Amino acid sequence: KSQVEVDQVIVAIGQSRGGSLLIGECAVNWSEARTADKKTGRVWNDRVFVAGDLVGGDRTVTGAIAGGLRAAWGIDRSLRGPAKADVRMPPPLVQGGSPATRKGVTRVDTETRYCPIELEPAARVLGFEEVASTLTEEQARAEAARCMICGLCGNCNACLDLFGCPAFYITDFRIEIDPQLCVACGVCAQFCPNDAIYPVMALAQSEPQ
Repeated sequence: KSQVEVDQVIVAIGQSRGGSLLIGECAVNWSEARTADKKTGRVWNDRVFVAGDLVGGDRTVTGAIAGGLRAAWGIDRSLRGPAKADVRMPPPLVQGGSPATRKGVTRVDTETRYCPIELEPAARVLGFEEVASTLTEEQARAEAARCMICGLCGNCNACLDLFGCPAFYITDFRIEIDPQLCVACGVCAQFCPNDAIYPVMALAQSEPQ
């Protein structure tokens, strides 16, 4: 077995948790991992960052990826300092329910999942036909409709970097729109490449004056 000298090791393995994580001065127990900073995944030891199910995530792949991106962002800032770290913000902490409850998302768990037809193993050696076929346009559109907009903005800051509207600002690691500066032109909703911005109609006042 070969040995490779490294300066730092980031543990990212898919195993069930044990009683403690790491050893020595970096040891972290399960209860400490659950109280990690939600924005960066850092625990009491500023050299240890955790993510995914280890910190009580939502037990989804996209949630674990988002947690990993936040931890990577925190590690970058810890090692290089805020001035030199990547200026892109990590995925925001989504509030207000799961992706299935967000506006514009319809979740259907009972629809048949379409998969490309594949040749039987015995037929694959008889010629040069494609082993896996393609989906029809209707099937492909049905599969694409399963997307639940899990990431929303992700690391995209196009509304800040390219749009330039003064109503947009960052607070608590999230992009917000100042209602006092917004003139409701709707251009941002058309500009957003992720469809994460949509107009909200004001409710008419029904209470007696």
